[in-house]
Amino acid sequence: MSKLARRSTDVLARYGVEEFAMLVTDADEAATMSVAQAMREAVADLALEHAASSVAAHVTIGLGVAVCTPERSLGSSVLFKFADAALYDAKGQGRNRVNVERPVAAAAGPSVAAA
Repeated sequence: MSKLARRSTDVLARYGVEEFAMLVTDADEAATMSVAQAMREAVADLALEHAASSVAAHVTIGLGVAVCTPERSLGSSVLFKFADAALYDAKGQGRNRVNVERPVAAAAGPSVAAA
């Protein structure tokens, strides 16, 4: 996944025990969703066996994406909250998918993908 943080302003970090967060700045929803889909596909392409999974025979990831335009009233904790909500929606809808939440209707701004 770190190979997908291509720009110097992209940041990938562990967020919790089994979760990661990636900050993608100056990217619209389509660009951020493209990065998230590439992350999902990169993990699937590893074909790591996961016999205990009810989703697939190999390891998969679900991702939550939050996209917004920065505002003083919208702190980073709110952005992560929305990304986390999208992640849990993805898990609830069968995993191995990307879901998006939009805290503020926006064409561009910081984006977070949680996996």
